[in-house]
Amino acid sequence: MKLPLLEERAQEGLFWILPTPFGSWKRVLIPYGRLDNHEEIWRETLAEVVLTTHQQNATLGDRFLKFRELFDAYPRGRIENDEEPLKWVIGFGGDYPPEWNEERLMKSLKVGPTNARVEVEDHWKAGDEHRREADQILGR
Repeated sequence: MKLPLLEERAQEGLFWILPTPFGSWKRVLIPYGRLDNHEEIWRETLAEVVLTTHQQNATLGDRFLKFRELFDAYPRGRIENDEEPLKWVIGFGGDYPPEWNEERLMKSLKVGPTNARVEVEDHWKAGDEHRREADQILGR
């Protein structure tokens, strides 16, 4: 399974900013649908994609079982359409990876400061211990 392609316009859903094997970070959005919470999406979809992208020739085994429990290891959040037309609310922990900021996050979600706002919420923050564990599993 590959990571979803970037969408052409803003849409509601849950997102992560995930490390790539090349040292950069990529924002991945999963539109609301069959799975609607970060833990489910991570365990059912993204954990395997991220791990195999970083270690294509590795067998998953026990590392995968541990990795799939670390759903909060990397920056994550939500984007939802507000009550007002063309207004978006981005819930995020404020823990931007290197070279990322609010402007880049908005741009990656296809919105801007004139039609969206970021609400920093602690429950979206990545877990430091889980980040270290995930990075170790990925060999980062």
